[in-house]
Amino acid sequence: MRLIPKTMFVRLAVALSLILILAQLVSMGIHFRDRGQFLYHNLGIASIQRIAGVVKLMDSLAPEQRLDAIRALNSPGLRIKFVDGPVTQMQPDNPLYRPMQVFRKRLQRNLGTERKIRIDVRPEQRNPPYREASPRGRPGGNGNHERRNSRMPHRMEGMMGRLPRPGPAFLVQVELRSGNWLSFDQHLPAGLFEWPRKLFTSLIVLLVIAIFASWFIVRHLTKPLDNLSKAAESLGRDLRQPPLPETGSSEVRKAAAAFNQMQVRIRRFIDDRSNMLGAVSHDLKTPLTRLRLRTELLEDAKIQQKFEQDLSEMEVMIDSALDFMRGIDTEEPLQQTDIEALLESLQSDAQEMGKEIGLSGSSTAPYPCRPLALKRCLSNLINNALKYAGSATIRIEDSKTQLKIAIEDNGPGIPEHQLERVFDAFYRLEKSRNKETGGNGLGLGIARNVARSHGGDLLLSNRANTGLCAQLILPR
Repeated sequence: MRLIPKTMFVRLAVALSLILILAQLVSMGIHFRDRGQFLYHNLGIASIQRIAGVVKLMDSLAPEQRLDAIRALNSPGLRIKFVDGPVTQMQPDNPLYRPMQVFRKRLQRNLGTERKIRIDVRPEQRNPPYREASPRGRPGGNGNHERRNSRMPHRMEGMMGRLPRPGPAFLVQVELRSGNWLSFDQHLPAGLFEWPRKLFTSLIVLLVIAIFASWFIVRHLTKPLDNLSKAAESLGRDLRQPPLPETGSSEVRKAAAAFNQMQVRIRRFIDDRSNMLGAVSHDLKTPLTRLRLRTELLEDAKIQQKFEQDLSEMEVMIDSALDFMRGIDTEEPLQQTDIEALLESLQSDAQEMGKEIGLSGSSTAPYPCRPLALKRCLSNLINNALKYAGSATIRIEDSKTQLKIAIEDNGPGIPEHQLERVFDAFYRLEKSRNKETGGNGLGLGIARNVARSHGGDLLLSNRANTGLCAQLILPR
């Protein structure tokens, strides 16, 4: 899927971030649920106990003592007063009907089942929509008491500082034994049940810190793997590169140690093979030299010419076979090479021989390579194109990630089923088996070995109309 990241670092970082976000959301949900249940439970129980205590107190006091008691019990959050009659009962379609019925039943249990109780919930409203009555049942009550009662919250606000903004309130009315109705108008702070912004902000800050910390840790843990992949990629270019540092976790140290041991074994194998090929080259060329000297002693000119021709072919075949087995000169160091200048020199050499070669495109920067090995690779490809088509076109395509060199010709091409087989050692197409065209079936194999030793590859494909395209792809 396209949405799945490619690198292990991004995958681990995204997975940890999603886990942290999910855990934070679950913890926030649990906290808010418990917080709401705690506030509802404690506020409900406290209100029931207070209302029940006030009702029982009013029942025990004489009518003339009730105003003084109400004056002492009133507070900015709870207004107690006598009213003419009960409010309209809350309707079942109200979203708070069910919790208020639970509240009513608990209050009824404290006051007795015979007690009449009315409950209603209303938004913030400083002036109640009902007339206040005196404790003796006369409307209006004591005007001085009402004025004093209305001024009391302002006095308390001045003494205690600015009071919280009143929010939604619920109204509870209870009938006393004397027949009077006592009203409890309780206001809750507007921000009590609002979204806790400070808590939410702190959780977001903690989440961001945790995500950045996890990304840093994941980056630290995956960096040795990235170094290992880069070292493996550059191993083909330079077997003499320094060993990987064996640091980090035990697994990473084991992987780095195994890679270093592999590099040592490969370097030892290449060195042994180079020494062996050098010895084979010396051992083969020594008898060839003796044969060439003895050929000069032959009196028959025709036989002498045939011997010299066979010896020349054998010498060329041996050199090509050794080059193919050697792949590249492992002792040649990497150098920053101007690819355009290298191709222009090959173009000039071919033009001096009367061959036509076109060159287009450019390289943006020098390329680190083994110039002699790369020149051998390009020379084999160009000579192969000139051999079958008489002319060739070279295109250079350079980017930040790779360098492409395409060598195209207008020759007969190669059958599709043989495009890979031509890289096998000593494999030749039928048209190249005669002595006129030459060829020993090693040129393309040597070119691919050089390309792969640089971390790239060599691909062959037939062109749309006619001819062959050899594409050398080298990583930047």
